[in-house]
Amino acid sequence: MNAGVVLGVAAVLLTLPILLRGPVFVGHDTREHLDFGRYFAEQFWQGDLDPRWLADMNNGLGSASFFVYPPFPSWVYALLLPVAQAVHLGTWLSVLGILVCGGLAASQWMRDATRKLTPYP
Repeated sequence: MNAGVVLGVAAVLLTLPILLRGPVFVGHDTREHLDFGRYFAEQFWQGDLDPRWLADMNNGLGSASFFVYPPFPSWVYALLLPVAQAVHLGTWLSVLGILVCGGLAASQWMRDATRKLTPYP
């Protein structure tokens, strides 16, 4: 079976709770990460293509979140947000996209890592 199909099916199964019930607010920092995505997307679509300081976080005091957290998931969220809002599947479609991108990257990384372990060129 194609690796892309397996990753796609796995991503849909892993995100099914979000699709059925909406975002899960069980984690201690879930709300903060959702805010990262929202404020990042707002600044991104206002023309700041690499927001490093989220001006509206913390009641307008701002946040330097992306000096600690990697911004890639927020870019995926921001790019998928217009499509997700159009089909009313906002958070689910974004998380699905992030999981698929992460799975493809991990698959390529492991493919490269295991090639180095084989004794024959």
